[in-house]
Amino acid sequence: MPRRPQPDDFQDRRHPRFPRRPLRHQQIQRVTTSPGIVACGEFDAERYGPSFACFQQGRRKDARWTWVSIGNVGHIRHKRFEESVRAYFASMLDGKFDQAQWLDAETKQPTTEDERLLNPALSAWLPTPEVADLWLKLHHP
Repeated sequence: MPRRPQPDDFQDRRHPRFPRRPLRHQQIQRVTTSPGIVACGEFDAERYGPSFACFQQGRRKDARWTWVSIGNVGHIRHKRFEESVRAYFASMLDGKFDQAQWLDAETKQPTTEDERLLNPALSAWLPTPEVADLWLKLHHP
């Protein structure tokens, strides 16, 4: 009787059903610096720490990312958050960032360039004043 194929057999051939996964140190090198949002509900204890660590890792690589800590929410969908995500990426498509703001993710206060250089992991990039207003209402440090 022939041997039954194993997932490792396909990985060596780059089979689409069993893609080869990069090692952890390879994933760290691939952090994108494209604008984006990393978010987690305040009561999602299992995912909150790793999500915030991912955000900090990207910010240390100078990614224009925004951290959103959604207050009084666990791991569920949130209407106001989804609306702010739509507004964020709509502003990305417009491509007008002349009024972009950097705010401190803990204090919600504007940051200076020197502060961002000293501690980049706590700065959130917001592409427009409208998106910043939505973030200020939603974000719960």
